[in-house]
Amino acid sequence: MEAGLLALPVHLDRLEGRSAIASGQLERGLEALGEAREGFARVGAAWERARTDLDLADALSASGRVEEARAKVDAAAPDLERAGALIELDRLRSLRDRLD
Repeated sequence: MEAGLLALPVHLDRLEGRSAIASGQLERGLEALGEAREGFARVGAAWERARTDLDLADALSASGRVEEARAKVDAAAPDLERAGALIELDRLRSLRDRLD
């Protein structure tokens, strides 16, 4: 239970980031997603960190920051592939296609 409580604020950071980006506040959204990414890494939630990397890549790509987006996709790939998470793997492939 304790690990779940440690991750709760991190999930909220990710939701805040997604919301900010959806409402046009790109930099605030990227900041919140970056905080979430670091938080997930800190608590050892590799899959959640990788999912957050995809959120970051999506936002960075949409804002024309292609190289940064590619770096996030590359960072997410090993953990998503290891988990075999089909939805996230489809999203990963889609992002890679868009960035090439």
